[in-house]
Amino acid sequence: MLAALAAGVSGCRKRVESRFSAGDGGVGSAREDAAMLEADFAKLNNLPNNFPLELSPPTVLLDSRFSSNGQDVLVTVTQPEGVAGAPWNVLEIASGNANFRDLGVSSGDTVKLYMFPDSESRERQNATGEIDAQMVSHEATDLVVAQVLGDRRLQVVDSVRPPRDLTVWISEEVFANQPGVGMAGLDTLRDLGKVTAFGVKIPAENLPLNILAESVPTIAWPPRIEIWRVKDERMKAINRALGAYAKNGEPPLGWEPTPDAQEITRLTESFNRWLRSRTKAADSVVQPPARVETLPEALRNDAVLQDYLSGDALNRNSFADHEGRLIQQAAWCRDIGSWAAGDAFDPLPRATRLFDWVVRNVTLTDSPRVRNHHPWETLLYGRGGAAQRAWLFAQLCRQQRIDCCVVTLPIGEGSDEWLWCGVVDHGELYLFDPQLGLALTTPADEPIALSSLREDPSLLRGFDRPDSDYPVSADALAQASFAVVSEPLTMSSRAAQLQEQQSGSSAIVLHVDADAAAEQLQQAAGVDEVGLWPHPLANLRRELRIAGSDSVAAEKTRSAAALDLQPFAWTPQLWKARMLHIRGMLETEREAKKKGVLHDPIDDHRAAAQLYLSPRVRPSEKKLDTRVLNAERLRIYHRNKADATLWLGVLKHDQGEYTQAAQWFERVDTESPENTHLADAVRYGRARALEALGQREEAARLLSEDTSPQRFGNQIRAARLLGAGSQPAE
Repeated sequence: MLAALAAGVSGCRKRVESRFSAGDGGVGSAREDAAMLEADFAKLNNLPNNFPLELSPPTVLLDSRFSSNGQDVLVTVTQPEGVAGAPWNVLEIASGNANFRDLGVSSGDTVKLYMFPDSESRERQNATGEIDAQMVSHEATDLVVAQVLGDRRLQVVDSVRPPRDLTVWISEEVFANQPGVGMAGLDTLRDLGKVTAFGVKIPAENLPLNILAESVPTIAWPPRIEIWRVKDERMKAINRALGAYAKNGEPPLGWEPTPDAQEITRLTESFNRWLRSRTKAADSVVQPPARVETLPEALRNDAVLQDYLSGDALNRNSFADHEGRLIQQAAWCRDIGSWAAGDAFDPLPRATRLFDWVVRNVTLTDSPRVRNHHPWETLLYGRGGAAQRAWLFAQLCRQQRIDCCVVTLPIGEGSDEWLWCGVVDHGELYLFDPQLGLALTTPADEPIALSSLREDPSLLRGFDRPDSDYPVSADALAQASFAVVSEPLTMSSRAAQLQEQQSGSSAIVLHVDADAAAEQLQQAAGVDEVGLWPHPLANLRRELRIAGSDSVAAEKTRSAAALDLQPFAWTPQLWKARMLHIRGMLETEREAKKKGVLHDPIDDHRAAAQLYLSPRVRPSEKKLDTRVLNAERLRIYHRNKADATLWLGVLKHDQGEYTQAAQWFERVDTESPENTHLADAVRYGRARALEALGQREEAARLLSEDTSPQRFGNQIRAARLLGAGSQPAE
């Protein structure tokens, strides 16, 4: 097993064309229905080539480069004159070094106002009361120009407001002089402990903007501005979508403005037309799986989730807007399996290769930013927690028709849990640990079956390290719970109907009979009662709650999600590169000739590498230094460049080109603040490439020095590489 994995997953990439069966009645002929579906699935398979790559980024109309003296343009923020209680929405140039009319500023342009501390500074200020203005960075507040009032005055839509999570300290005197407060109000706050040596602690939004600016040193006053213009209508739509979700949580699901979002919407509408054209058979009606009753009560009885789990919801005869993305997700997992799983007949070797692929492609992280990710997002960003790895692995196994489950083990005190993944092969359940990043194997490098652990729990101690024990004990093993993985879409009648129309090895698995899958898993040795894994439904509930909440925490979570997606939304070439990397289609010369003499054989991984290397994705440092000075665009370009460099390393490993893989990993910039999260991926990627090259000592050194969330598993791997006791291998 180890020798096969050391060679990576550079096996044959292939595609077998799908075949579609005819529909069964309704408007139009069955032949027309089948042809319509075949065309739709062809479009789904060809999505990487079905969206435009050219997207014009915003242009900067005004910043220090375009001012009359090369200095920042500073403004004051006031209320319209003579309007009681009016919003703070009039900006007037205070530095005298710019003219709005000469620059052609007009309604609809974006004003970036750098007035309030950034999120890191706010957290520090809220926690400590620190007011050293020299230690504060300011972030942009985006405003839209309503009208230009004069050469140096303009009015913006809405009002300038401080961030909702900004807490400030003001002097007792200033606070007591606020309308409706007085000394009595101050005494009340003092009794509540909200008066400290720094002053009175109150939310910034409770103060008038002029008082805030005068009283809080960390507020930039007068603030600098930039003015941007978006000419590309698609870019405008992208920014509107990102803003609508970040600020208002709209829509709660399927909000992501990816470059192919319009195509996915059209495909979803086409699938729905096909569903409406059919006469729904009585046997196509589904019931909620009985295993729903095994879910925690909080999920089982959640009123919001009933809109997705009830019989009516599962038998709705149309796909929801966000479900088109989940169909694409299934196609991605099918594609990865077609080239990464290998050609073995038995499930275990294929599952082992897929698990290793997940570990190398998805860096383990404990960042809260990945907590709500679906498998497609885990694939896109290349990072996730143990649950995200397990969910993705289960999806990959589903497309390979490999029986898979998630095993949950209680550890320590309280509600802490450890996850394993299990796959069935010849009646045995073999185990993988997504937290360690390792398959569970014996000291002789043989796969460990659950039944073997049941008979001899001491096998678990083979995963102990000299300075720490493997957290799964014999008691935890005795309390293990087993669960199949299914989501509302895969339980639905519409998914079952769409799946029925496909046949062939490249058909997409869209429907899961959770009860039948659980019963099948229960036949494996050592497996007890099998339930339904709560994670996908808990994830859905979190998504809906975050979208529907107006709390500061929810808004920060939404803003972080929008910020993470922005580089892909703004750079279609990077999105296409990821899609081609995932699809991995490889056409032979013979297949290409059938399409014409001038047709070049399709090689997705070659095309993905070319896009990762594109100047649009990896601009030179010289270009960044001389042409792109705006901080926000610099952040995106640096992020894109580092991500693309990392994925070039991963791709070269997938192709078996380990020397090049190691070289690309070494080139990743992990020093820039926006790229520090890539350091763990770079270290592990280099170690795996060096291991494949036979440089075991250097690989072991990198792994043993690791401090990432996967350090425990990496230490085990390092010890195995050095021969310090044969430890399990993937």
